Amino acid sequence: MWGIGSERRKLLNAHGIHTARELRDANEKWIQQRLTITGLRTVYELRGISCLPLEEVQPPKKGITSLRSFGEPVTDLGGLREAVASYVTRAAEKLRGQSSICGMLTVFITRSTSSNQKSKPAAYSSRSAFTGFMHAALIV
Repeated sequence: MWGIGSERRKLLNAHGIHTARELRDANEKWIQQRLTITGLRTVYELRGISCLPLEEVQPPKKGITSLRSFGEPVTDLGGLREAVASYVTRAAEKLRGQSSICGMLTVFITRSTSSNQKSKPAAYSSRSAFTGFMHAALIV
């Protein structure tokens, strides 16, 4: 059962609770004493009592990230530009998907941590978009 770890499962089994139905029907005080409030919430959810409110509409994210790593080192500027354009396009898609505008774009490019080079950022750029923009071609 989701949310019940192996130690708690052993405890429940030792007290004759082997199924979700048996857990649902267990005594609330006993559950809270042994499984804490988290276990009691699991019991409530099994009984159809919602413990966490569902959001009807998800609020827009304040930050959007598009992270990628390369399968092999990128050594030419053209390949790097193409990759950055692809990742920025993906971030712009996410931005449009929530009907937002971009106020700041930051790009970090780092070296591989497995190489002999130091893993500090090799390049960093941050651009403000005072009027905001959503079109990837304008961002790149």
